[in-house]
Amino acid sequence: MKILAFLAAMLPTSLMAECLPRAQMVEMLNGQFDEARIFVALSHGLSVIEVYANIAEGTWTALETLPDGTACIVAFGDNFALDRQGVDG
Repeated sequence: MKILAFLAAMLPTSLMAECLPRAQMVEMLNGQFDEARIFVALSHGLSVIEVYANIAEGTWTALETLPDGTACIVAFGDNFALDRQGVDG
């Protein structure tokens, strides 16, 4: 529980509400963090998993969008880098 409190304290205020309607979440990621979608996939649970990143700054955010349109931040961080090994081959 202490770890969760520590992580919550480290989150920017704009990320404290970890779930929003998808359109609002995407607007926040684009506007405040200049992150654009670089990955999208459908999970077995019928939710959509997306990763947004700012390549220049190295920040990234992973979202899970539920069937009702609610998007939740499931992970975020920095030091993002594209690894194309295995993708191009």
